[in-house]
Amino acid sequence: MKRRDRRRNAQQFGRALDQSRHVAGRNAAFGIQFGEQFADAAVGITEHGSAQRERLDHSPAEGLGLVRQLQDERADRVDLGDVRARRRDHDLCGDTAGLRKLFEFGDVGLAPRFARAEQQQAGVESACTQARQQLDRVVTSSRMPQKSCVGVVAGCSWWNSSTFLPTTAAPAAPKPIVGIVNTSFDADHMGGNAAFAAAGRSHIGIAPQDAWIIAHEKAPSHQLKTSPIAPNAMPNETYEAGSFKLNFFNGEGVVLWHMPAAHTDGDTIVQFRESEVLAVGDIINMNGYPVIDIDKGGTIQGVVSALNWILEMAVVEHMMEGGTIIVPGHGRLIDSADAAYYRDMVTIMRDRVRAAVKKGMTLPQIKAAKLTRDYDGRFGRSTSYTPDMFIEAIFRSLDAKS
Repeated sequence: MKRRDRRRNAQQFGRALDQSRHVAGRNAAFGIQFGEQFADAAVGITEHGSAQRERLDHSPAEGLGLVRQLQDERADRVDLGDVRARRRDHDLCGDTAGLRKLFEFGDVGLAPRFARAEQQQAGVESACTQARQQLDRVVTSSRMPQKSCVGVVAGCSWWNSSTFLPTTAAPAAPKPIVGIVNTSFDADHMGGNAAFAAAGRSHIGIAPQDAWIIAHEKAPSHQLKTSPIAPNAMPNETYEAGSFKLNFFNGEGVVLWHMPAAHTDGDTIVQFRESEVLAVGDIINMNGYPVIDIDKGGTIQGVVSALNWILEMAVVEHMMEGGTIIVPGHGRLIDSADAAYYRDMVTIMRDRVRAAVKKGMTLPQIKAAKLTRDYDGRFGRSTSYTPDMFIEAIFRSLDAKS
């Protein structure tokens, strides 16, 4: 029952009690003082419980003695509205019946008058029953002690470690690898093709097969010229257009985008449309300058164009931060702000080398000019691809274009 309903019912009972006091005060047989004494006795009975009621019902003389005993314990000490606080000391519904008996043995004439108050009390008694049940739960109950249920602990009956710990200790077993996308065909990107394909399972045909491998059609052609590749590491599917849809995987669309003449001429960016993720391969290398493989068709302008495409496809969350997650070929995950900074760096390097070439500077002179010095602290720490190698790749790319 709601709190205000309990309070309203208690107030109704209080009005019935006040009416009974008034009737007792006006009754000539008892007199005003005697009626007040009986009313005070009724309140005292409410305060002290059923034991006193039984004494009062048993003997009028003993009841009058009880009246005098309870004179000092006035009704203002009893807050009938605060049922919750008094629940352990008295029973509101039971006291109503005791109060009626009190007036019945004092003067039979009071009973009919008190009956009018009982009509108002009919709803109160029903409410009292519900309130008592609620109070039994709220007042007499105690808070359940908290227990740590990690592991096998006595009292934890709702679950135990055998069902809980495996859930928290490790994620669910991963699904088998269905396919492999090579963003380029460098050794560090395709060297694990055979092992991963054998560990996966696909259902291209009727019987389960190894995971499929896909790449742009130009990607493996350059690698075959330098070293032989095992047949089970070669792509069993290629695409030649500007994009290729892999349809739905794990509930989201996957699209392959070809970036011509960037890191190589066979670069692929993988777009996960639902997750809002772009896997861009070696077009972005957060550990150093971008590797431009001139022998495999890479160009500086192709890298700049690919970086601009990435920024066009990415969706920012706020002020260039958040939003699309970009997975580079090497280094940490980045967002649009990081990609824009990287694009700006590559564009500035292209423009510096181009300006030096227009001045008639040779490649050794351009390297000696240290055009990358303001970015070397961030991107020039790699020993496998040094700033001079980056400058040379830009120079060769611009020279070949001219």
